[in-house]
Amino acid sequence: MALEGILSGVGVEILKKLSSHALECLGMVCGLNDDLNKLRSNVSSIQSVLRDAEQRQIKGNDHSLTDWLEKLGDVFYDVEDVLDEISTEALRREVMTRGKNAKQSRKLMRGLMLFPKKKISFSSMELLILGYKMFYLIQLGWKGILTHL
Repeated sequence: MALEGILSGVGVEILKKLSSHALECLGMVCGLNDDLNKLRSNVSSIQSVLRDAEQRQIKGNDHSLTDWLEKLGDVFYDVEDVLDEISTEALRREVMTRGKNAKQSRKLMRGLMLFPKKKISFSSMELLILGYKMFYLIQLGWKGILTHL
């Protein structure tokens, strides 16, 4: 089954989005840097687990592994949606400050933080929860992998 290959590709896309300049800037302004770093770490760990899962899938058909990969896929797509939302907001704010001098830009960013026209729908807590969901699935996956070896 190619599910783990698809998820690995989604993981690469998530890491690219987490490394985008706009997202890093917004992370600094909104105080999300720690949460984004935890998310990067979790996605990297998951990619390692996916490589192991791919090796297990090659050896035989494991329904528990397939179920785990499907659940992980749901979480990955949720994370990707969160990052798309945050990236869109980061780009919007970047465009709003383009062409302004540094003092005006800082003033505008402070104003946007206090009264944003479009509020980010996902809080840092929700990012953290998604990270913990991924961590939990990793733990389940490793336990499952170790018990089946």
